[in-house]
Amino acid sequence: MNQKHSRSSWTYWTCLSGALILCWGSVLALRAGAACAETSGALIQEIAKSNGCVEFWVNRYQATIAAGIAAAVAFFALRPVFYQLYEIRKQSAHGEKAILEAFAKDVDDELDAVREINGGLFLISLMAGSFNAEVAADIPEDTIKEFESMRSELSGERRIVRTSDRRLIGSAELIQKRKSYIKVTDEYFSACRSYFQAVRIKPPTHLFGDQARNANLEIYKREAAKALACSKLHTTIANEIFPKIEALSAETWREIRRLERKGRGLLD
Repeated sequence: MNQKHSRSSWTYWTCLSGALILCWGSVLALRAGAACAETSGALIQEIAKSNGCVEFWVNRYQATIAAGIAAAVAFFALRPVFYQLYEIRKQSAHGEKAILEAFAKDVDDELDAVREINGGLFLISLMAGSFNAEVAADIPEDTIKEFESMRSELSGERRIVRTSDRRLIGSAELIQKRKSYIKVTDEYFSACRSYFQAVRIKPPTHLFGDQARNANLEIYKREAAKALACSKLHTTIANEIFPKIEALSAETWREIRRLERKGRGLLD
């Protein structure tokens, strides 16, 4: 359908150009006739030597007329070349669009992955009681198992971010932020795991009540402090990297839409 539209467009412009050339020739003829009626003096003798007034003016401006005819002939002769170049540009736009669409998918996948990781770590902090050492002993075993399950589920998202890091996707600033994000995310997961493992440590069997609760409190506090520090740092870096990936996605899709219009012949 696009090819038919392109050819009909070329036919339209060819017919229009031919009509304009005919109009131009007609105007020249009319102006020559009018000039013949208005000439006087020395021009009358020159016209008399010619075979008529129109022939006199045609001979006088034959260079201009020849140039116009040559331009018209060149246009019609080169029209297939112009059309071929036009089609090549369209095909090139389609090829660039396909490449950018694949790139945009990778960027959007990373954007979704970062969103899932950030949301998952937020839920983990809630499961950990916001890393409050005073309530660590009350965290049930089921919550710790849920953390392990969530950590496993997010491994795919973390792999996507690492793939983007290996492929160096984005600007130099985004690449650097991504490296920091991967590093602090790994440290955060490691700190959370250490924290939950500390929670699993049972107090000595000879202690009861508050003594049992406070027996491992120092261990809880130490691991909670590490996890809390990682949590704050991760939040800071996540808030920096997410808008940059989002901006890269928006910019890529804008370029895809431009190439799509170019491929349909709507842009020069």
